[in-house]
Amino acid sequence: MSVASDLFEVVDRAPTSLTDRFRPLTLDSYRRLTRAFPPRRGSAQYGSGWLYLTQACRNALTPLGSFYEDATFAVGLGRHNNHWVIVRPVGQVPPTFLSSLLALVRSTGARPYVYVKMADSPMRRQIRQTARARGIEVLGAKHYPWDASSRHDDQTCPDVLMDVSQVCDIAYARGEPARKLRSKVRRFHSLYPKVTFTTVAALGHQQVRAMLSQHFGADQSYIESYTNMITILGAPSADDTWWHFVPVIDGEAVGLFAYELVDTTSAAVYASVAHHRYTGLNEAMMVEMSMRMRGHGFLTANLGGSEKLSLYRYKLKFAAKGGSSVPRHPICVLDFSSVL
Repeated sequence: MSVASDLFEVVDRAPTSLTDRFRPLTLDSYRRLTRAFPPRRGSAQYGSGWLYLTQACRNALTPLGSFYEDATFAVGLGRHNNHWVIVRPVGQVPPTFLSSLLALVRSTGARPYVYVKMADSPMRRQIRQTARARGIEVLGAKHYPWDASSRHDDQTCPDVLMDVSQVCDIAYARGEPARKLRSKVRRFHSLYPKVTFTTVAALGHQQVRAMLSQHFGADQSYIESYTNMITILGAPSADDTWWHFVPVIDGEAVGLFAYELVDTTSAAVYASVAHHRYTGLNEAMMVEMSMRMRGHGFLTANLGGSEKLSLYRYKLKFAAKGGSSVPRHPICVLDFSSVL
């Protein structure tokens, strides 16, 4: 029996209901996965935060996305155009996983190319070995890019690491970049001395969504990327590994800032939205967030990679001296075309 026909035979025996293998993500799922697959000590990896899945897995079978899990493996499931995307695979890839993924591709009529996001180097090796044993080619983004302008999506430009104390102590820092940042922060507080802080739960989902609509305008894709996060943040629990705050000026929400523990001394920032109407708001809130992070005992924050050079350059304003040392997680693509 050929490799391809062997894979088809496994698929033919796969569960008839996709949710037997790919299950809806819920708030309870996020919390359980956080405990079952904790981030590695000292990793500071952006994809290690489960809050990342709220953006990457939206609208995959269910509004909050979906995931696959067994005793030693878990991965999120997302969508990009007419492609399936698997997000942040962790653990040991089981032999049946690719069969279940192929069944999903076949039954949904999706394109036969599945993107793999936020897989670290050892996981990418696992996936390549598992795929090639099944006769499935693994492509690089050079051959099948995420997008013409951002080949690796949010890993097109590298992660930026922020030294939390450096940003907290910006008032005392030397150098021209620090002076410019300090000037923006001081000007903001002089113009808006009565800025206050609240949460999604206290303010209400609708006001936060209205702020996003005002900020992003007609670009619905950006608004959608935060919709799931708002749902998650609006139902806090004492054992959650994520935190957030909403700045308010004159009774109106003007931003959303959220971060999550990704190892014992590091956080990752998953929302730093500041309404463009208020000059210096983003810089001032990054200092506010850094103060809160330091209160949690974090030394470092990963601001994530970027899909655009302009966003990367903005993040560099907060970069730790010495730059980033976090390796990129380039996208790879599972090519199922030979077995479909």
